[in-house]
Amino acid sequence: MSIAGYLNFKVTDIIYDEQYKYSKDELTADFIKSVAENDLFEPVILFKENDKVRIIAGHNRYKASLQTEKQYIKAVVTELPDFDFKQHVFWRNYNSRISSVKKIKFIFDFPNNDEFFLKKIGVPVSFQNAETCRKVLSLPENIRSYLDVKDINFRTIEKILTLDANYISLLSKLIVSSQIRVNVFREIVSLTSDFCRFNQVFDFNTPVAESLKIYEDEILRQMRNLRYPKYSTSLVRSEDIISKYRNIGIDIAVPEFFEGNSVSFSFKIQKISDIDKKIAALKNIDKNDLNELLNLL
Repeated sequence: MSIAGYLNFKVTDIIYDEQYKYSKDELTADFIKSVAENDLFEPVILFKENDKVRIIAGHNRYKASLQTEKQYIKAVVTELPDFDFKQHVFWRNYNSRISSVKKIKFIFDFPNNDEFFLKKIGVPVSFQNAETCRKVLSLPENIRSYLDVKDINFRTIEKILTLDANYISLLSKLIVSSQIRVNVFREIVSLTSDFCRFNQVFDFNTPVAESLKIYEDEILRQMRNLRYPKYSTSLVRSEDIISKYRNIGIDIAVPEFFEGNSVSFSFKIQKISDIDKKIAALKNIDKNDLNELLNLL
């Protein structure tokens, strides 16, 4: 890289190309005011391409200058081979605070980067392939939008790519809002992946829910019931037994997913006279119910 020196460059002569800069951040009023009232502490770095100049670094300072009355901006013009410039741009954008989907788009837009370079900057192995990136960018729009908004990690995206068209369509139908919680989405993807692997048809009834949480809970309930039928049967039976004793003020808890070998009891007292009632209630516990709960574990 050779540096030609600082220049006061005319703002309108600089080319700002969105493909060279992705950012989640919006310019703040304080930042724009600072640029308007003060000279830049650091010059923007420009790349000369034939008779044009493009920005390498300083995109936000440049955009802020456009929103002020400044006609000139302090800049450094560099000379780089075209390939080196593109790799530099790729590295800067890939490591900026952008979503996994935007990173994948950048990989796809710069398909000529060699494997060594992609590995060096931390691109996951499976996404070093342009065809894999194309599959992500070809997902239904609402899935892509959710992955982008929520910045879903590469591992979950990779699992989505294992689904065939029918299950991709199913996943698309289940994403009714970009507000679905990320942990719920990951479980939906995981369960859908299981259905796909076992070639299992998921015949679900889309719930009409008064809140997003109720919708999420109902979808997960249906999917879990289908994926883990024995667990679902055990859950129903244990809830019948637990409810029986909850009605007399005794709470019985079983381990989550029935992974354990014991159950626990608890009750609350608000006054001393409650103790005799609770002890009497404990005496009414049927040993057969306890035995059935333990056998369900």
